[in-house]
Amino acid sequence: MQLSISFTYLQAEKLLENPQGPLNVNLQVTFPTSVERHSDSALVIGFVANVTSSPPAFAAVVKGRLLAQGSSEEVRSLEEKLRTRAPDPELVQLVTNQVLFEVMLLLREIGFPPALPLFTTPPQQPPVQGEFRPV
Repeated sequence: MQLSISFTYLQAEKLLENPQGPLNVNLQVTFPTSVERHSDSALVIGFVANVTSSPPAFAAVVKGRLLAQGSSEEVRSLEEKLRTRAPDPELVQLVTNQVLFEVMLLLREIGFPPALPLFTTPPQQPPVQGEFRPV
C-alpha cells in the first residue's frame, strides 16, 4: 500500500515576542477526521493537528489528507478499520511525524528555534601526510 500526505491548511501565530523560560509544547492530532473513498483502489483520510505552547508563545494549526492507494481489498480493509475502531499506530505515527516536521518549519519562519536540537557533524580535519584514517 502506498501512503502520501498533503497539507491543505497551515497556520502559525506568534503570541509572545520574547518568551521567558522554557516552553512546553502540546501536540493534539485528530486522526481520522473524515474517511472518503476516492476510488476502488484509493482512500482519502483527513486529519487536523493543533500545536500550542505553555506559556502561550505560539499556536499552530495544520490540516491535511492522507492518501492510501493499494488493491481494492487493502483499501476496503483499511476503510473498515478506520470506521469501526482506532487507526493503526503506524498510520498515526506517520501523520504525527509529518505534522511535527511541518510545524517546526512554520515555527522557524515566525522566529522560534527548533524544539528538537539539530545535530551537526564536526568539521573534518585535513589528514596529515603519512597518516591513515578510516573513511
